[in-house]
Amino acid sequence: MIKVCLVEDEKSLADLIQLNLELDQYDVQCIHNGRVAFQQAQELAKLDLIILDVMLPEVSGLDICKEIRKHGDVPILFLSAKGTTEDRIAGLKLGGNDYLSKPFDLEELAARARALIRRNSGGSPQMVCGNLSYDQVGRVATLSGQTLDLS
Repeated sequence: MIKVCLVEDEKSLADLIQLNLELDQYDVQCIHNGRVAFQQAQELAKLDLIILDVMLPEVSGLDICKEIRKHGDVPILFLSAKGTTEDRIAGLKLGGNDYLSKPFDLEELAARARALIRRNSGGSPQMVCGNLSYDQVGRVATLSGQTLDLS
């Protein structure tokens, strides 16, 4: 299962994003405080995707991104109410892979998340059990190399 961490201090927004991503079969962990995310940077770097608010209590998303980059190359999608060109460029220069300004469309967030995960995995994330495999992004199942027709 694809593991995502959402770092967002606005609980109602975090709940909505988490629900939407879980409907896409992601395993979503939420952190609501910048200091906590900063302290867990090494573990976060092992995940498949981080969705990171820029303006967080105690430690900014930009500082968290810099710390995560010391430990790995996990895709980072910034979310922010700060949407000027300068803000977006700053986030991307510090190591973010994408930047989405608030307010945003949940379907666009999900599409950007899928694209970042796909690009980072060198293809599509796969679930494998014996001869059965399932491409989570392309939603294609195969058994012993043969494509299965599933409803």
